[in-house]
Amino acid sequence: MLWRIFGVGPTGAGISLLMLGAMVWLDRIMGQPQLTGSGTIPVVAGCVLVVVGAVLHVLVFKNLTRWWVDGELCTRGPFGWCRHPMYAAWIGCIAPGIALAFNSWVVLFWPLAIRPAWHLLVSREEKAIRARFGAAYDEYAAVTPRFFPRWNRLRGD
Repeated sequence: MLWRIFGVGPTGAGISLLMLGAMVWLDRIMGQPQLTGSGTIPVVAGCVLVVVGAVLHVLVFKNLTRWWVDGELCTRGPFGWCRHPMYAAWIGCIAPGIALAFNSWVVLFWPLAIRPAWHLLVSREEKAIRARFGAAYDEYAAVTPRFFPRWNRLRGD
């Protein structure tokens, strides 16, 4: 039941945070090379990204209730842009925001480092979704990217 609600999210978040710890440790070993002399700009930019990511999480969560309640495949709203918008918010907004807040070149690579782990985890989740929704999911997956929307989808083309 919990997997149905949370998917691979908690596992991905745990792996991501472990990798963040490794990057912070590496940052300390390398003498903390900073992005800027003043940490204000990266911290503010990071906070903005984290807030945007959190808002996206809430919007996606609200959209997911259709799947939980009605058993319907989510293909509209944020799910019309990409198949995993909640994970995309984590990879594309929250993780980079956290990385920017560290004001570190080393930690800035963390969002890139976690992406392969998320792809592996999500491929496992997609097998379960495919088993539940069959051809409908295959058709949806064929035209909808996994994490990051195509520009024409954002414009509504």
